[in-house]
Amino acid sequence: MTCGKSLLIVEDEGVLSGCLERFFTGRGLNVAVAGSIAEARSHLSQLNFDACLLDVGLPDGDGLSLIKDMDPARAIVITANPEEQRFADLGVQHLAPKPLDLDEIGELLDRLAPPPREARGASVVRLRPTADGALNGVDTLEAGDARPLRIMLYSHDTVGLGHLRRNLLLARSLARIEPTPSILMVSGATEAMHFAKPPGVDLLTLPGLTKVARRRYGSRNLGVSLSRIVALRSATIRAAAEGFSPDVVMIDNVPRGAESELVPTLEYLRRETSAHIVLGLRDVLDSPQVVSQEWGEAGNPETIRRLYDAVWVYGDPAVVDPRKEYGFDPELSSKVDFMGYLDRSLDIARDMDANPEDLRRPLQDARPYTLCLLGGGEDGARLAEAFLEVRACRDRRRVIILGPFMPDTARGAIHHAARFQEDLTVIDFLNEPTELIRRADAVISMGGHNSVSEILSFERRALIVPRTFPRKEQWIRAHRLADLGLVDVCEPEDLSGAWLAEWIENRSPRVRPTPQRVDMNGLDRVRERVLDIARERIPTYAEGEE
Repeated sequence: MTCGKSLLIVEDEGVLSGCLERFFTGRGLNVAVAGSIAEARSHLSQLNFDACLLDVGLPDGDGLSLIKDMDPARAIVITANPEEQRFADLGVQHLAPKPLDLDEIGELLDRLAPPPREARGASVVRLRPTADGALNGVDTLEAGDARPLRIMLYSHDTVGLGHLRRNLLLARSLARIEPTPSILMVSGATEAMHFAKPPGVDLLTLPGLTKVARRRYGSRNLGVSLSRIVALRSATIRAAAEGFSPDVVMIDNVPRGAESELVPTLEYLRRETSAHIVLGLRDVLDSPQVVSQEWGEAGNPETIRRLYDAVWVYGDPAVVDPRKEYGFDPELSSKVDFMGYLDRSLDIARDMDANPEDLRRPLQDARPYTLCLLGGGEDGARLAEAFLEVRACRDRRRVIILGPFMPDTARGAIHHAARFQEDLTVIDFLNEPTELIRRADAVISMGGHNSVSEILSFERRALIVPRTFPRKEQWIRAHRLADLGLVDVCEPEDLSGAWLAEWIENRSPRVRPTPQRVDMNGLDRVRERVLDIARERIPTYAEGEE
């Protein structure tokens, strides 16, 4: 791993340069960023960088003009045309073809600038606030006797992929800690195996549950009773916790797990270990009345007081403050810590390679497009039908992602209709839709936490069509964000192709408030909190582990 060396990134695309900076800073490099030739020359005049990651197309000229200002052997040129002769003519030896493979670039940087032997010991990363207070830099603390963290992430995953995708995003961020932590994800979604996992992350998939009514579950695949499958899942989780012995345990959204399957494990961890146990909550749970009733009947407040060390909210109190919204008592409120929304723009370079074939089709056409997101797709057919009714326009396209759980009948009907609409591209499913969101002219979406976080990450013009059953969560989130001027809302009962067309063409007389900014530092802040826990509670070792 590269450590302590210097890298100059010359890239004018702000989202990509920010992602590159965070990625390579996380690998231990001292990174400077320039968005133009003039800015790059200023950096090069002050420091002899170990390497330069250089884009060719810059706003003030050809990036290759910088080659004469550096050792060509230290340049890594970003290009979509690696066969161009001029690279060899200029003495460039290293190319980074698009789409970028960051791990491959990292390995090249290791070869260009091998770290000194004394710098190769274990270390931990500490985020360093920048001048504006954003937590997007890192420092390295020498800790040669510190063992890697063990982190366990749980999601019950009975409906859709929202919980799984949130935990995958957190795992990807936490994997940047050095030394690389061991992260065990425990998930109820068999679909989890189709998602790419970073180094140090492994997956334990539980037998599936499915929701058969508002608060009732059944076995998804196995022909056994609910009590038997819950007992099997519960025993599996407990055995994993005992065998893995995690330092930090992060539970997504359901304090006691599905059907209270987590309680034996939580009690064991509290009684027998020093693990720090965290409940991660999305910004909105449901209406205050429903949360009060359901949490009271389940015993959630008492479980949190007794078995959890902290409650991390992946949201901004300016949007929703669950302490006030749900009437948390003082003891419960004292455990709450707001992380901020999870900024997907930080991961965009990785996501570019997640589904290259599916991304290539809609991105080949240079016309602007409106993107429609249906979440998991299980209840997105009505929004899809309205989107298909939008009248075709020669200078604008439509792209729709159906989701993995859309019923086959609805999926087939949409594909059939799309055959007769030249401006419409239908994609069944993308593991990571962030690159399509980033490039979209406008986004129409349901109102799930992940979809909304992605929209906020890229500050897209957005229309939210929230579901209102079985929970009011999406409706509440959409209207709170609309009150802040961040999105528009279409009520489900108003949904039609004409309504969507009017919004797409921006002909609506509705007046949006001046947009407010919300906290998007969730990933950085979670990583910082985990490192704080490590410093305070996790013993170091000198002899190593058996």
